[in-house]
Amino acid sequence: MGLNGGAVLSASGDWEVLQFATATQTGADVYELSDLLRGQAGTEAAAMAGAAVGAPFVLLTPELVRADTALSERGLALTWRAAPSGGPPGGLAMTETSFAWTGIAYRPFSPVHLKAAAQTGGDLLISWVRRGRIGGDGWDTEPPLSEESETYLVEVLSGAATVRQTEVSAPSFLYDAAMQAADFPGGTPDPLSVRVRQGSAVFGWGAAGEAALLY
Repeated sequence: MGLNGGAVLSASGDWEVLQFATATQTGADVYELSDLLRGQAGTEAAAMAGAAVGAPFVLLTPELVRADTALSERGLALTWRAAPSGGPPGGLAMTETSFAWTGIAYRPFSPVHLKAAAQTGGDLLISWVRRGRIGGDGWDTEPPLSEESETYLVEVLSGAATVRQTEVSAPSFLYDAAMQAADFPGGTPDPLSVRVRQGSAVFGWGAAGEAALLY
């Protein structure tokens, strides 16, 4: 991620990472950030949840480094302590908190550009574009595969209910006419709601890309 980064605690309890172009001081220790890039580093779900007035905000500077955690510690409630450099990890100058590291950095980003195209015989070809969690900043080629293998979980929705769930190994799914008749006896809705997640051997299913697709 580039410069001018920050993290804000969203209403969902997750941290959103964002960037800003300008910071204008409007009062004592008060700044207005503008021209934001929201939902950076795979935190778009937190961005969609929004943040309350007065939510904690942390400026992300080059001096900050990633904590040395093991994958086996993911999901465990750990105690984190902060003390002055060079001093003991205890005493009156030390503060501590407890929270679980969830390994969001290892979660595949949500697929984007979901679309549906009508095929002969009433079939629908649902396709999407994956995002590169590692080395995906290039504009001249397809994003690199950041996971051990390419796999996706596709869900066809009817309201809040999932009527079909399947796994595929390419960024497309042929939703044929027989499947549609089984899932929607009264006729396939247009638009059709679809949710797609990319898989990771470390994290499991990643963040969801969801859209109502016209065909």
